[in-house]
Amino acid sequence: MKKIEELTTPLTYYGKGNDIIIDYISDIHLQHHLKFYNNDAKQMLRQVTEALAESITFNSIKIINGDLATDHNMVIEFFKFLRICCSKSSFTHFKHKLINCREQFNSGILEKQLQHQRKYKEFLLQAIEVKKSIIDFNLQKLVNYRNRYRYGEDLMSAFEYFRKLKSFQKLNLTDKEIENIIEFIELNQKLNECGEEIASIGQKIEWLNIDKAELEKKCNKPLEEITLNDFKLDKLKDIYFILGNHEYYDFDSIASATDFYKTSLAKYGIHVLQNEMLELKRLSYFDYTPKWIDFILYGGTGFAKYDEHFNANNTLCYDGFTREEEIEEGTKFEDGYHKALAQAKQEGKCFICASHYPTLSCLNHFNQETIYFTGHNHRNYYEKKKDRVVYADNQIGYHNQEITFKKATTGVSRNPYESLEDGIHETTVETYLQFYRYAGEFIKSGKYLSNLISKGSRKFYVIKQDDYYGFFLVCASGPSKGISIANGGKTKKLTKDTDIDWIVKNFSLVVSKYLRLLAPLRNVQTHLSKELRQLGLSGDIHGCIVDIDYYHHIMVNPTDGSIQFYYSPVFGIVKYLRSFSKVIESLHENSKFSLAECEQLQLQFTELSKKKRKNKELYYLKKITNKEFCNQALLTAKPSDESGHNNFSPGESKKELTSVDGELQYVSRTEGAYGVSKRIQPLQRLFSSHILRDFDLRLVEEELPSYRKELFTGRILFYKEIFYLITEDNGSEIITAEEMELPKEIKDKLDFYDLLYYYSDVEDDMDDEEEDDEEEYIELNRSHLIPTGRYRKFIVKELKSLISRSTKYADYDAIWLKKL
Repeated sequence: MKKIEELTTPLTYYGKGNDIIIDYISDIHLQHHLKFYNNDAKQMLRQVTEALAESITFNSIKIINGDLATDHNMVIEFFKFLRICCSKSSFTHFKHKLINCREQFNSGILEKQLQHQRKYKEFLLQAIEVKKSIIDFNLQKLVNYRNRYRYGEDLMSAFEYFRKLKSFQKLNLTDKEIENIIEFIELNQKLNECGEEIASIGQKIEWLNIDKAELEKKCNKPLEEITLNDFKLDKLKDIYFILGNHEYYDFDSIASATDFYKTSLAKYGIHVLQNEMLELKRLSYFDYTPKWIDFILYGGTGFAKYDEHFNANNTLCYDGFTREEEIEEGTKFEDGYHKALAQAKQEGKCFICASHYPTLSCLNHFNQETIYFTGHNHRNYYEKKKDRVVYADNQIGYHNQEITFKKATTGVSRNPYESLEDGIHETTVETYLQFYRYAGEFIKSGKYLSNLISKGSRKFYVIKQDDYYGFFLVCASGPSKGISIANGGKTKKLTKDTDIDWIVKNFSLVVSKYLRLLAPLRNVQTHLSKELRQLGLSGDIHGCIVDIDYYHHIMVNPTDGSIQFYYSPVFGIVKYLRSFSKVIESLHENSKFSLAECEQLQLQFTELSKKKRKNKELYYLKKITNKEFCNQALLTAKPSDESGHNNFSPGESKKELTSVDGELQYVSRTEGAYGVSKRIQPLQRLFSSHILRDFDLRLVEEELPSYRKELFTGRILFYKEIFYLITEDNGSEIITAEEMELPKEIKDKLDFYDLLYYYSDVEDDMDDEEEDDEEEYIELNRSHLIPTGRYRKFIVKELKSLISRSTKYADYDAIWLKKL
């Protein structure tokens, strides 16, 4: 169970999602990195800030959590360089705008507009004059004809056909009048072309005037006098700097250091937080509708009030800093923290706390309502549990040269079922949707579920056990009588029985069995995801698949953990790739990866593959595609087998099934690995969201309630080309069957359609000619069936749904052999 806990995302106070994005870093210690840059401070600052600027996430808040440097001048220089790097895109935009305005206005665009306006006037006067000589001709009729019958052609081409119409010939126009019509059409075409050009130039001039006004306002001078030197650096946005103990080294008190950094960095747009709370907003697009999210950020050094071992007595700070002063400063931080937390809880806002010192050193406890960002001790760790979320995993230290921001995301929704005790509780669709919002999953309006419940005979329940949740509908009467499980916005019928108590009793058992069954698959996927993200790729998990990017994926075999890389331009079409190096080649050929990016990716992959450091070595991505898995699990689909049996489910495409282009192949979207992946995908929510979205009755160990009068004991079932004898049936949803075998000499002669036609009750609609054909068939009886001692359980409801599809055009998955 410990391994399963490691693979499972815990349910925290705030839900999943990216309502708020935080880029964070701490403990860079710039002076210790000079040795890596030949003691050239400017070169170091330029390269470090360039890497940091490139790693900034759009729409994020940035927390620099202390210990940049002991030298206060180097701290200021760092933010100067960071401002320049973050302004590069603005400078590029300014440069393009200035050059474009100059070039366009100097190219005589205004004179071009006047020339086209004069031309337009000339063509218009000529057209008016010609029109006087062709009063009987209606140009609009020609336009309507062209739009309806000769769409895409110009008017002159359409006229060649139009003039052959009887309605036109009835006008009895002279040759001169027809010449005038042609001239009139040509003039109209010139008017249209000239008008389009005037509109295009007018639009350009309008945008140029907007850019010109913006430049002149920003630089406070006419466009002709503006140069690139007039560009003003942007202020840095949403960057919050927490002072570390090293930032106090050059000062004689906490207050003097705080005042210096606040005053010096304000002009760059930097917010220095010292025991301060800020109320912030962010725009979220969770359900594709923009919505403002309010949250509170509290920050300060924190100090080591509660640390008896590493504190002011042995930790660097300003000269003369005492333990008594540290406790006093720590108390200020602590008081401000509790005040900010109380406001966040009262107003229902997400609360983020940034302190340089570790949380236990400055607060001595954690609150589940707080998301913590800390540093100081160079012990990188990340903790996400039900009672705490701590990000202390981007402390750079003295030797790490990979200086970039890390990204954290959080939702702001709360778990509406948090206060419920374990057991079963009636719920509503609205609360159900709130829980999915908390889980970071959008399932639209829940209209289908609302419609079901509004019919009156259904009740909606949530079962909560050990922080896992399942949602069930119970219909007490009518044709839909029974229990269904909610699967996102849909439902799946489990049984016609209405007693939900046995589901409650077995809920934890079924959850634990699913987790144990899926843990080996999830373990491989988690490692693959981690390795892909080390390389800057997607790593998203769904079903049996791990995404590399939008078009490239890894399919994991759930039975043995083997993998296959593949490229899929469209769902259902794949090209197998032998290794990750082949994936990199395909990224360049088929995705938006430049050659330079792929070369860098290959270099990074090669270097990480050789590393032996813990958590750094790439192990799973070095594997080779399992060819056997390719051939068996993702079978290339064919229109039919030798017997003519259709391998496709209804609605599946049957065109060009053997090959698409070279190594690209069609695969079944419902069978094979894709089919397995589709069935596993809902169950993956157990790891990511603690939601049970399926309930296999065969996992229940106790006897299920009986509700059927018809029993199947002693009947023969033919299921997926295997014979079964039903050995146990108590009238519940589960029946037990023993697998039976046929002697080889009979099996080789037995035709599937003979079996279907002669031994089952499936209606046959062959024509008379086919019925008159007296083909030989094997006389099959029960004595031919040999018990194997292998047993399996079937869910009656699922078998019935298969059998109900047993017509000429269906897949004959399950057939009751009533005549055997």
